[in-house]
Amino acid sequence: MICRKCGADNKDTNSFCVECGAPIMHEKENSRASKPIGVLAYLGYEILFIIPVVGLVSLLYLALGGTENKNLRNFAGFWLCKIFIFIVIVAVLFLTGVVSINDLLYL
Repeated sequence: MICRKCGADNKDTNSFCVECGAPIMHEKENSRASKPIGVLAYLGYEILFIIPVVGLVSLLYLALGGTENKNLRNFAGFWLCKIFIFIVIVAVLFLTGVVSINDLLYL
């Protein structure tokens, strides 16, 4: 097995490179971890994440390592960042007085 970092030749049973010590990903492990998810799966996760309690729990589970799939974990991490940024913007608007509770009551 060839190391992707330094190019050294390693035994197939090695978990780490004998030259540089980098972890060696075997083909079977690599394909599962980076399996792409489809458009309908993205849509399904979008819908799941906007459900108030269930969405937040599943979002935290997937973003913090609840799945091997890097694409799904990154997508959940993106959503987590998006929610955090939204909360910060709303908090700044309320703290600076640009928006108040009275403004929201009369919408």
